[in-house]
Formats: sequence, structure tokens, C-alpha cells
Amino acid sequence: MHNLVLGIDTGGTYTDGVILEQSTRKVLKTTKTLTTKHNLAEGILTVLDTLLPDDPQEIKLVAISTTLATNAIAEGKGQPVGLFLLGYDQSLVEKFNLGNRCFCHLRVL
Repeated sequence: MHNLVLGIDTGGTYTDGVILEQSTRKVLKTTKTLTTKHNLAEGILTVLDTLLPDDPQEIKLVAISTTLATNAIAEGKGQPVGLFLLGYDQSLVEKFNLGNRCFCHLRVL
């Protein structure tokens, strides 16, 4: 039995996926499909259909990332955003003036 890592990245144009062996970091399989902005799940499911091994229990870690939120902020599109910092030191928030610099609603928990 392998210890596999599944990685999925949904970008502005493409949704990429990779399966790799956790201990050796050897890439076993990759895929790329168009991002389905109207329903991100479609592109993600296409990646899963292509990459899932015969025994999905071999997957020990799933990592999902996206640049869509970053793109929307950079392009001035979308709605106001919030930033939650879990376990973050309040003094660092004040030191780096994060509340004013992130142009968002900031909450430290």
C-alpha cells in the first residue's frame, strides 16, 4: 500500500492535479483541465476522475489551493473579504498594521 498525496490547484484558466508518493515525492500522475468558473466542482471532479487510484484509501493527504480569490482582489472584482487569523499573535497584527493593509475585515482568533 502506498501513502499518496493528492494536490489540486484551481486557477483562473486551468485546474491542475497531481498524485505523488508521499515518502519519495515521486510524481505518479498529473492532469490539467479547464477551470469551470460557473461551478468549480466540475473541474475538480474531472481532476479526481482522472487521478484517483484504484484504492482511494491510499491517499493520506489532500491539498487544495486556488488563485481565484487572489486574482479577484488584484483585479478589484468580487465582494468585500474577511481575513481570520487563527493562533496569530495580536502584537504582530498591530506591528505590521495588518488591519489597514489588507483592505478587509480582520479578526484574530
